[in-house]
Amino acid sequence: METFYGTIKVGNSYLQGVTKMRDLCKTPPFEVCAYLSNLSVRLIPLIAGLKIFNIFLWLKSSPFLILTKIEHFSKVSKKVWRLLLVSMLVQVAFLTGANGDNIGPSTAEEGVLVSSPNEQGAKERGMKDKGRLTEEEGKYLLSVARKTIDRALSGKEWPEKGGTDLSPLFDEQRGTFVTLTIGGNLRGCIGHIIPQEALIEGVRINAINAALKDPRFRPLSKNEWKRVKIEISILTEPKPLSYSDADDLLKKLRPGIDGVIIKKGYHQSTFLPQVWDQLPRKEEFLNHLCLKAGLDGDEWKKGRIEVSTYQAQAFEE
Repeated sequence: METFYGTIKVGNSYLQGVTKMRDLCKTPPFEVCAYLSNLSVRLIPLIAGLKIFNIFLWLKSSPFLILTKIEHFSKVSKKVWRLLLVSMLVQVAFLTGANGDNIGPSTAEEGVLVSSPNEQGAKERGMKDKGRLTEEEGKYLLSVARKTIDRALSGKEWPEKGGTDLSPLFDEQRGTFVTLTIGGNLRGCIGHIIPQEALIEGVRINAINAALKDPRFRPLSKNEWKRVKIEISILTEPKPLSYSDADDLLKKLRPGIDGVIIKKGYHQSTFLPQVWDQLPRKEEFLNHLCLKAGLDGDEWKKGRIEVSTYQAQAFEE
């Protein structure tokens, strides 16, 4: 281990870090933040280890020098703990915002720029007939999302839940995501993978959150609202995907069909099936997904992450 211009260097990890940072220059800001936060957490034990090692060297110093070094160590320790606290807060923000069972602000479509297809209507993403909504039902949910956001921006009360002649599917507990785009670029995306409320209620809640509470964006303004397009994703229940190694994982993933959740320890993230449109190569898809979770981009190659998949039916304006 050696110090290289103030940077801890272990083997060729420094050069790997430089390469990763160069690659991250092409990566969306939230993924860069997740990576830097994860990197800082990993560096803190190394810094603490160096400080502890220095203590043994201090024992050979004069009493006055020891006291001076202890005072300096105390100041540095405070900085280290502050860095740890900030890093952990950033990690928590990403885990509760972009990851977790209640994937609150999940950027399932974030991580890359969203280019919405020109065609309108429903997009099937491997969802079976059971539980599939009709085109009319999808259009109704889009109207509910738009009315909900419109009322929120106007300071009006929560919209009525509708009549009793609505589809019984609307009362089922389903995972939902609401995605907002302006000119094909992401403007907000929040949802629940694990069902927490009735489908129609989830659309209302996630519409509000995507417009006003996505932590990566400022609240949507009335001027922006005029240019916003809405997409709603209705999800199936996630199922674990067993695999033997990285090659087996690549074989089992189905581009354009599977939404993917990865988990390792407290690191977790997801991409909706729609993200395959921007990241069609399986390797690139998994690299971005790992970075989003705060892991190394090639973590999936090591075969030590949990993987689950789900499907979606999407409706867009």
